[in-house]
Amino acid sequence: WRNTAKYGKPFTKLYEEEKEHQVYILCDLRRSMQFASQGHFKSVVAGRLAALCAFLAEEKNDSLCGQILGNKISSLPSASAKITTPHFLNQLIQKSTTDSVVQFEDIFPFMNQNIRPGAILFLISDFNDFSTKELDFLGHLSKKHTINLIHIYDELELNLPKGVFPCSDGKNFSIVNTGSETFKKNFLHSWNEHTLLLRKGIQKYGLGYLTLRTDSDYLNIFKRFCLGE
Repeated sequence: WRNTAKYGKPFTKLYEEEKEHQVYILCDLRRSMQFASQGHFKSVVAGRLAALCAFLAEEKNDSLCGQILGNKISSLPSASAKITTPHFLNQLIQKSTTDSVVQFEDIFPFMNQNIRPGAILFLISDFNDFSTKELDFLGHLSKKHTINLIHIYDELELNLPKGVFPCSDGKNFSIVNTGSETFKKNFLHSWNEHTLLLRKGIQKYGLGYLTLRTDSDYLNIFKRFCLGE
């Protein structure tokens, strides 16, 4: 009213409501993430991205909840990011990464019970055991939430050097001839099938999708992705 009286025309104040978003972070640290031919292990990349995401949520005064997949699932209920972030980081540091029977779908009950409408979800993984079942579940969630798949991969998963190499998964042992045309064709087909499923989610459900290589400038790329730059 003071400005109205002073200038002889009406002035009003406009207030913009500050909305607190809920951020959900899934960080996959299971066995398949314990690999890299260059750069950092996929699990290290995932942990650093999850930490950066938590810091960004804290900076924006958002609430934060998350899950970490290792030999079991560690879940943190939603609370202010200022409160949750230290606990989340502590879990990332202490999380065991030994053999795991935890499946991707095991995160669903927590997500259904703890994620509020309008939440922003970041799923950080190599999506090694991702299937149409998981995709359909996320598609259902995408009606109420913004979902981002952060796909971490190693260059060796795309391009194998030619030669005959011993290979082991920690239990079984084999000799692989990567120069074989049949092997190369099957190997590339497997990768294409894997990424095709993820990309279908983008087209069908409008999911966010970012691929990050283990030897890339992944922190800066991910930060720009989060900030929409």
